[in-house]
Amino acid sequence: QIGYSKNISENLIDDFFSTIIQYLKSEKKLKLSKFGTFMVRNKKSRIGRNPLTKEQKIISDRNVVLFKPSNTSRMAPLFDAIIALPHL
Repeated sequence: QIGYSKNISENLIDDFFSTIIQYLKSEKKLKLSKFGTFMVRNKKSRIGRNPLTKEQKIISDRNVVLFKPSNTSRMAPLFDAIIALPHL
């Protein structure tokens, strides 16, 4: 609890991520000291396969955002816990 209402907290987080997105569109890399680094990487097109039907499709090339937490981040245990969650 930091004393902000849910609405203000949501707006703050939305603004934070929209600022990061705008910066990444122009610069491709953003380093936040003691937090981590956001990077944009281009993934080439490739052939994907539906595991149920075995149907092949082309997956188009696209840009993806990667995040690498800082080694000194106070949030590192949180990032480790999120990564350890089972993916549904």
